[in-house]
Formats: sequence, structure tokens, C-alpha cells
Amino acid sequence: MADEIADRDQNRVTTLLVKDDAGEIIEAKADSTTDRLKVNTTITGDTTPSDTVYNGQKTVTAAGTAEALASTTSIKSVTIQALRSNTGNIYVGDSSVDSTNGFVLSPGASVATEIDDLATIYIDADINGEGVCYIAVGA
Repeated sequence: MADEIADRDQNRVTTLLVKDDAGEIIEAKADSTTDRLKVNTTITGDTTPSDTVYNGQKTVTAAGTAEALASTTSIKSVTIQALRSNTGNIYVGDSSVDSTNGFVLSPGASVATEIDDLATIYIDADINGEGVCYIAVGA
């Protein structure tokens, strides 16, 4: 019997992902213009849910100095939230991140992204000792 996962696309159309007996993933959704079911069998990738969750906090020792979010950790996605107790902004990006080029998080704000390694994300801060918390889904 096929496994099924239902979701809605950006147009609020229900999309059904079905894994057939051969393990291939098939996408099916209603076509509102023809009232027919459209099936896409070209979907690739792993849609198996992960059973591993990573979480932590990271503070920046010296404002103006980018620091890796965490050590090398294989993941699928991560959500990063600036600590609510921060009084300045946090900047998220690559190893060159700073206040002029980073994705800005004000206190309590968050960003989510799909990425394969926690160590490739860096943060910087306006104020020494301020930082973020994060939760990631393992690969």
C-alpha cells in the first residue's frame, strides 16, 4: 500500500505526495480548470521525515566578529531566532557576515532555511554576548 502525504501549494490547492510500492514519489493534485487529477511522476528527492532534531543557543563573543552557528552537523533545515533578551540586531549569513551584508534579525525575529550543515551558517551581533537559539531537522 502506498504512503501518502497531503499538503497545499502556494495557490491553496491540495497536493498529495504518494510513494508507490517501488519507493518512487508521485505528486497528484486537482486541476481546477479541467476538474481532473494531474499526476507528476518526475519528483525526486527524499521526502522521508527525519527523526533527529538538533537545538541550541549561540552567542557572539565579540560584536563585529562572525562566528559559526554550531560545529559540523548534517541537517535538512534550520530555524534561527534572535534571543528575545537581545537589545541589538543579529546578522545571519556566511563566514563574511557582518552588519553591512547579513540577514538582519531584530530581537525575537526568526528565519528558516534549508541547508545541509549547521557549520556553514554564521552570525554576528551588534552587542557582545547577544545571540540566537536554533532548532534543526537532521538529514
